[in-house]
Amino acid sequence: MRLTRFIIITLFHALLMCVSCTAEQNGEQTGAGRILPEISVSADVYAVGNVVVSDVLEEVPAIEDMTMRLTAENGGFSATWHPLSAYYPDEPVLPGAYNIEVYYGSARLEGFDVPYFYGAAECVVKDGEVVTPEVSCTLANTMVSVEFDRELATEFDECALTFHSNGGGFITYGMDESRKAYLRPGNIEVGLYVKMSDGTEARVHMLTLPDAKPGHWYVAEVGLSKSTDGYPVVTVSFDDRITADDISVCLSPDFLAAPAPEITCSGFESGVPVSVTEGETPTEPLSMSVNAEGLSRLLLSATAPSLIEKGWFPEVDLLSATDISAMEALGLKVTRGEVITVDYTNLIPYLKDTDGLADAFALQAESRQGKQSAPAQLLVNLRNADVNIVSISMPVVGVYKASVKVECSPGTDPRLITLDVFDGRAWINIPVTDIEAAEEDNTYVLSFTLPAGTESQPARLSYCGQVRETFELYRVSPEFSIDVDAYALKAVIKIVPSDPELLGVITGLVQIYANGSRVIQIDRDEDRGQITVTGLKENTTYRFSASVMSSPEIGESSPVVTVTTERASGLPNGNFEDVNLKYTKYSNMPSGGRYSQNIVEIFNLQNYTSFNFTTPLKWATVNSKTFNLQAKKLNTWYVVPSVRTVEFDEAYAGTSYAVRIDNVAWDNNGADIKDYLQESQPYVKYSRNVPPIKYKAVGKLFIGSYRFDQSTMSEVYDEGVSFGSRPSALNGFYRFIPAGPGADEAGYACVEVLSADGSTIARGESLLAPATGYTAFSVPLQYASFGVKAAKIKVMIAASPNIGDIKHETATAVTVANPETSTSTGSSMWVDELSFSY
Repeated sequence: MRLTRFIIITLFHALLMCVSCTAEQNGEQTGAGRILPEISVSADVYAVGNVVVSDVLEEVPAIEDMTMRLTAENGGFSATWHPLSAYYPDEPVLPGAYNIEVYYGSARLEGFDVPYFYGAAECVVKDGEVVTPEVSCTLANTMVSVEFDRELATEFDECALTFHSNGGGFITYGMDESRKAYLRPGNIEVGLYVKMSDGTEARVHMLTLPDAKPGHWYVAEVGLSKSTDGYPVVTVSFDDRITADDISVCLSPDFLAAPAPEITCSGFESGVPVSVTEGETPTEPLSMSVNAEGLSRLLLSATAPSLIEKGWFPEVDLLSATDISAMEALGLKVTRGEVITVDYTNLIPYLKDTDGLADAFALQAESRQGKQSAPAQLLVNLRNADVNIVSISMPVVGVYKASVKVECSPGTDPRLITLDVFDGRAWINIPVTDIEAAEEDNTYVLSFTLPAGTESQPARLSYCGQVRETFELYRVSPEFSIDVDAYALKAVIKIVPSDPELLGVITGLVQIYANGSRVIQIDRDEDRGQITVTGLKENTTYRFSASVMSSPEIGESSPVVTVTTERASGLPNGNFEDVNLKYTKYSNMPSGGRYSQNIVEIFNLQNYTSFNFTTPLKWATVNSKTFNLQAKKLNTWYVVPSVRTVEFDEAYAGTSYAVRIDNVAWDNNGADIKDYLQESQPYVKYSRNVPPIKYKAVGKLFIGSYRFDQSTMSEVYDEGVSFGSRPSALNGFYRFIPAGPGADEAGYACVEVLSADGSTIARGESLLAPATGYTAFSVPLQYASFGVKAAKIKVMIAASPNIGDIKHETATAVTVANPETSTSTGSSMWVDELSFSY
């Protein structure tokens, strides 16, 4: 066995040590490994009797002259080294599965002196590891030779065998040939060619060498004998590996005189290459014709990889084939009649240069007598269409439209230029949406739309499916700036694009950064171009920027905007623990009218009520109206507090104070109350007489101040306090007891934020349903105006939403007279632990 190894053991280990030392000195490259293949080439072939011989090959390639191709299984990487000595084994590769192919020659070439050696292996590269796959290269085509009987030279002027593999060419092996021929493995047809001394020629199909194996050497023997009539008989035989019997043909005068099919070529000369530019349609039709009469077979062969991969048959008998639609779809036209014409003109643009070799189409006809025509061959040399990138218009993120300006060689059809991008797993075709001729000759601008994304992508331009240019397609950020409206714990970022039409697109993609770190985004309003971010700290300075790029680099972010967040200011005395120590006191206020002890008209009983209550500091009430100690007649029917502080058991759990708010009836000019005479037993300890009460009031607790003028019966509300923050909600706890069973009543909470000019920038209100125990509530605030700061805030808590002037509240407030307490009151509400959230 003759074996050439690329790396002998000593050299292999030396290289491996070199790789290891390099890794140690430079530090292991993160996310990379190395491939150090061990390659060998075998000269073994299988001869007659399947005996392995190692000394019959006329050429065994040196490994340094071979080619190696390395391809990632995911399609993301492919590289070729020719010669193999150009491969640098210390080159890092990304982890993953790879296919390694090492070859010499071409699988497409047939004939003499064109051996094709091939070997392949698979390997998996891991981070930081060196893999050493073994690749064994052997002869990958079939080798044949012919031994001719010496008497043949005296009988014929010429004698030869013709070998034709499936889809391959026609290799003629003459009597003076001693070299070995190399053909594609598979079925190989063997034909005989003779030329008589008088110039008569004959071509005869002899046999088919079935399923010829790669790396096998087949020897044909051509013998000569005479028929009983003295005519030459030629016999072709192979060794025992071929199951067909020896095939003989008698070259009688009648056989030689029988007409043989003849193929006529139009637009080209058989065997003389036609040169066209890739994608170009020939200006003159290219066709072959043959008379149909007497034919038994019309064999069309093609060596055109770019067509075969699309469904073209490598070989087909046009007489017996029932469906050649796949070939017709690729431009083949077959016209049938007395003359059969095969037109190749329109298939030429489908050809692609895959390996620099000519594409070949051969047609051979065979008569019913077994005589064959000379094979007609159309050879097509494809001139590479040069496609060079002149400039690239990079796609803008969010728009994704881009263009490439290319300069092409004359005759190039720009419609055949395609664009692919690599998405990390596979190459994806990107349709060209428009082609525009530039001012320069043979220069075009190709427009396309990329998939969404922000990262750069490997891209390639191809012509007729062949890669012409590879490049990196960088995405660029649209031009925009930002404005920032900083709240206490959040901020609203406003996008200001250079192109207003990109507002929604940028807003939908942009990421916000504060002091270099990405912040939490809780809302995007693409119509308004605003993004709300949270996770900020109050009264803190931030440098805000924005970018649509996933990993922005210098120049890919908006200009920095520096702002300071507002303070998360609290509600003044929102927990009511700061009480007014100056209590409102009044002792022995008459409570109702006088009443008798019994049915005797002696009215000597009078009830009294003493008051001692307080209200929370920094809050206002309407007590100066409802509990007016300057009233004309002081009586609990007319004078009653609407707001007062309550303690402990009436407060929310864990607190000391809460506030009670009541709707009440009041009258600063109350009438005298008629004495009450007991009617019958049992006698009550109060007057049942209910006087008329002129007014009603909704109990209110609010921030600000309140003034009531008894003389004019007018009141002034000065609501709100200075406030420089913008809360997102008012929160608290409440209880609410309606005026009576079935009463359609609710508590009320309202908060309003105003700007420096007094305009409202946010307002929220909420109806608070009846609740016997303390219940949480929240009044959210929405700020519609960007960048408008707060200057003032109003907060109102009331026992009814029917808030208005004295006339309105008297008409709408609900109260119920209670003779026992001598008061007319309505719904009651308790409130505690008010706060702002941000």
